Amino acid sequence: MKIKEVDRTANIAWSPVNQYPIYLAAGTAAQQLDATFNTSASLEIFELNLNESSSEISVKASLNCDSRFHHLVWSSYSKAGSTGNGVLVGGGDRGQILIYDVGKILSGQGGLIMQQEKHTGPVTALDFNCFQTNLLASGASNSELYIWDLASPGAPMSPGAKAQPPEPVQYLAWNRQVQHILASAFPGRAIIWDLRKNEPIIKVSDSATRLRVKCLAWHPEVATQLCLASEDDNHPLIELWDLRFATAPLKTFHGHSRGVLSLSWCPHDPDLLLSTGKDNRILCWNPNATQTDQELVCEVPSTSQWCFQLLWCPRNPALVASASFDGHVSIYSLMGGQQISTPPNKIAESFPGMSSFSTPAPPAPQQKPVILRNAPKWLQQPCGSSFAFGGKLVTWEKGSTSVKVQQVRSEHEVVGRAEELEEALQSGGEAVQALCEKRRLAASSHPHILQAWEFLKARLEEKSSQALLTLLGYEPPKPKGEMTGMRDGPGNEAHASDLNDHIGALDLKGLKSESRPLIRAVVLGEWDSVMRNCMLESWKEALAAALTYAKNGPSLMSLCQILGDRLQNEGKLGEAMACYISAGGLPTLTSSFGADSLQDIVEMAVLLQQNATGSGMPPDDPALNKYFEQYAQILCSQGQLQLAYKYLANSTQPKLVLMRERLSVALGMVTQQPQSRAVEKRGSIGRVRTYSSSSTSSYYQSMGVDSYYQPPPASASVSSTAPPPASLHQGMNQSPTPTHSAGTSKPQIKGAPFVADPSVSFQSSYNAYAPQAVPGSLGTYPGPTGGTWGGSLNATGSTQGQHPIPPNPGFIPPPSATATYSAWSYNSSSVVTDDMHAGYGMGGGTGPGSQASQLPSLTPPSSALPSVTSSFHPLASGWNDPPTLRTPQKPKQSTVSGVSMGQEVVPSSTPPPPVAPNPVPFSAPTQAPPKPIPAEHQVLHDVLQGLLDQCLIVTTHPQMKRKLDDVRKKLEILDEKLRNEELGPTTLEGLHQLVGGVRTGDYPQALAIHSQLVDSGSFATLSAFMPGLKSLLQVARQMGIYVH
Repeated sequence: MKIKEVDRTANIAWSPVNQYPIYLAAGTAAQQLDATFNTSASLEIFELNLNESSSEISVKASLNCDSRFHHLVWSSYSKAGSTGNGVLVGGGDRGQILIYDVGKILSGQGGLIMQQEKHTGPVTALDFNCFQTNLLASGASNSELYIWDLASPGAPMSPGAKAQPPEPVQYLAWNRQVQHILASAFPGRAIIWDLRKNEPIIKVSDSATRLRVKCLAWHPEVATQLCLASEDDNHPLIELWDLRFATAPLKTFHGHSRGVLSLSWCPHDPDLLLSTGKDNRILCWNPNATQTDQELVCEVPSTSQWCFQLLWCPRNPALVASASFDGHVSIYSLMGGQQISTPPNKIAESFPGMSSFSTPAPPAPQQKPVILRNAPKWLQQPCGSSFAFGGKLVTWEKGSTSVKVQQVRSEHEVVGRAEELEEALQSGGEAVQALCEKRRLAASSHPHILQAWEFLKARLEEKSSQALLTLLGYEPPKPKGEMTGMRDGPGNEAHASDLNDHIGALDLKGLKSESRPLIRAVVLGEWDSVMRNCMLESWKEALAAALTYAKNGPSLMSLCQILGDRLQNEGKLGEAMACYISAGGLPTLTSSFGADSLQDIVEMAVLLQQNATGSGMPPDDPALNKYFEQYAQILCSQGQLQLAYKYLANSTQPKLVLMRERLSVALGMVTQQPQSRAVEKRGSIGRVRTYSSSSTSSYYQSMGVDSYYQPPPASASVSSTAPPPASLHQGMNQSPTPTHSAGTSKPQIKGAPFVADPSVSFQSSYNAYAPQAVPGSLGTYPGPTGGTWGGSLNATGSTQGQHPIPPNPGFIPPPSATATYSAWSYNSSSVVTDDMHAGYGMGGGTGPGSQASQLPSLTPPSSALPSVTSSFHPLASGWNDPPTLRTPQKPKQSTVSGVSMGQEVVPSSTPPPPVAPNPVPFSAPTQAPPKPIPAEHQVLHDVLQGLLDQCLIVTTHPQMKRKLDDVRKKLEILDEKLRNEELGPTTLEGLHQLVGGVRTGDYPQALAIHSQLVDSGSFATLSAFMPGLKSLLQVARQMGIYVH
């Protein structure tokens, strides 16, 4: 986008990179005439101000010259005593090299400081060395090349012998990486000179296209690469050459339709190369592009005339200046900007009398904006950094595929104190006392904090009451001497009785003394009035009395609270703290501190908590939670995530729980894994399977889509409400035998449709199983029959309902059938449950929790009723269904079971078989209660179960809860082995040592004992529960949970 323009036919040069503000020098171009045919020459310096909305460039200074310029360059070189604006050098018509001091031009003091006439023809090429700004290369006709040292310009040097045949030097350019390499462009070739050798080292020419070199440009970063531009209209090419492979160009860029007149390679971005040609176009290239379609980056909108010079701005790489043959010097911005338009005041001056006419609306801009494919290098981040959770600083550098993660710690004192506190809590005893003493000495400038640490130190001593009284100035009484002997004799009961009567006759009411309230408080324990009414100057005496006579606990805390509040209201902060700490008043302690004492609050609270409970964990108190949250955030910012987690471990507030979960993820305690979509779908969709049967008395519930047991086809009927027996061959993934359905005993017709009970909900459970049946009395039992069954399952597969169906005393099992089953025994006064598998039971399983317990009881049918033949249609096979019974069906003789209330009865089309004779009576034995755990091993159960319960209370993550549920099952296995005395003495001794480590909070030692047990014990015995113990210890250690 063109942003500035000035009407000049001139050669141009930007000010050096260290010059500010940015200047643009313009010297009248030689061999060109403007519209006025003016033959004068001048050298002007324009100041570029991009903040101005005007398209004009203000002239900062101007100087009339005797000669026009073929080329103009600006160097930052300045002699001693100059203004530091550098020098301008121009090539004249008659071989002159004109050197100007820019500072003098700007100050209006002339400016020409030197003129050299070494060349015989027009000086058409000039360039300053970018490493030694005092070295100037000049080129003219007849292959003349000179190197000038502006410090001593009287004796220029030649880089070598003149090139043959003699040709005008079109362009000169110093290498951007190697300071002694110079490139020169001649009409048919480019010659590279090595000034150390004073000879040309290589000649570059394209014999295939006979390239007519007009200009060249060195790669800003690769020392051996340069671009050559051809002014031949038949071959308007730009070729990229590498001097290491100078037999052919690396790349050839085709974009111009006519010869190229100027090249300029951006010094700040090697991916941007500008070219202008006789086709009135300014193109931007990416010479480093790997694909041909990405080589042409964009086209810069320009005028309808040729541009003979094109220059990048050294200081602002987004700006490009061009000089055209139509007499305009234009400045473009690759980053966009305000498009210039012709000033209306100049138009009005050329057409007088037009002011009376209305001014038309300006037309819309026709130039297309410059759109770069990629961000320029000067806008790209060379490096970057970002702070991450936990005080980590992530840094990266451009061109590198790795990032650096560093721990940033700014609060060294806070971290040091936190580590000292943790070490003291681990060591206990003298370490805690030493920490309190250190904090007391450090708080010498804060009297109230100093006094608080003094009383806290006394509060944490083994004999805290005696230490506190000593601190209050009440030393314990010392014996006057040693006992020399002891006399013992018979008592005098009569003397004791007389003394008692004498004391009882005393009248305390008549005693008028100031000590009466104290005596009353001592005798009756009424210390509240003393604390409310005593003089505050005597607070030590009142506190000593409370510590001596009041009981520890709520009573002492209440008394100290009363006295402390009175002292705090009077502004006696240190004395109030002494009262609060003496009773361990954590909630009231915090209100006495300022915002700058956050760490003191946390340390005192934790130390008092350890003294009260022995856990060393922060208490969950609303008055302290805000301080623990602030402290945890500070520790997080310093990278102390483990300590920060400890201070939030017992918090139950939602905000603190959320922060604790984030810490658990950062510490690796919780691994978030995506759940299988298929599993989720299977576990959440329930479906009812229907089938028809000849019997309305159902023994099996209809399972969901994911049921893993299909009842075998058989026909049977019973005349009892007793639950059916479970199969002796049930596997882990088989459903249990459900309880009996209820209904009225009526014969059912074959082919009756299935009628679902609308009050019963059906759900499925993924990969669930039910507890196996308790073996009872054996007998033959027919296969299942169809009917109306309902089972309700929750999301985890646990059964619903807790009331089993007691067996009917009149139950008579049917005769033999195609499969043999064990009869489930029940007792009306005791129910046997399996707690370990309770969470995995299928709805409708036998035992407690069966949905059938909600159905009406059966009426015993008459044995004279004819039986019917059952027709069972099996369910569709599931992906993990066990094989069904494939024994052939045979007619069976049994009684007809009842029909559920409200069930439709359809006439039978098949004659019933004869009734089964001689039924076998059924008895239901009672189940013995489980054995107790031996008393010497009960501590194993209590400690491990208590630790598990605390972990379940603290954790909120679903995955962690599932892990702890699995630990619970392992602990139940351990309890069972303890009951049955299946563990050897070595294993039991190791388990007691492990539990001892848990009780002392030494989890590393407990885990070490666990490893020894696993290595030395029996794998068959320990593998059932030892993994669960290890998981429990690891979780408790990570979450900072301790059991004492």
